[in-house]
Amino acid sequence: MEPTAAVIIAAIVAGLVVTMMVLAIPWYAISTYHRRKLEEIRAKQKLDIGEETRAAIEGLRKEVAALRDTSTQYDVSFDTALNRLDSRMSHLEQRVRTVENEVNSAHVRP
Repeated sequence: MEPTAAVIIAAIVAGLVVTMMVLAIPWYAISTYHRRKLEEIRAKQKLDIGEETRAAIEGLRKEVAALRDTSTQYDVSFDTALNRLDSRMSHLEQRVRTVENEVNSAHVRP
């Protein structure tokens, strides 16, 4: 191969490489712009889902608070009812003891 042919081939290859590099820059810019836009859309969708999730969590928090209040009210009501029953039972037991003592004392006197 003659030196002139080698220089011409090297110049053609160098020209092709430079041309490919020049054409690759806009392609790379378009590709990265497209990827960035897709990532922005995905991030926005995640935020939208996040807002829906936040709203659902807030609704659940309100429901749990309402259930907690209701259960507390039932607990207090149940405790009050037990105290009333205990008081009634104590009163009845006291009356039964009084009646038994009167009956026993009446039998002992004859």
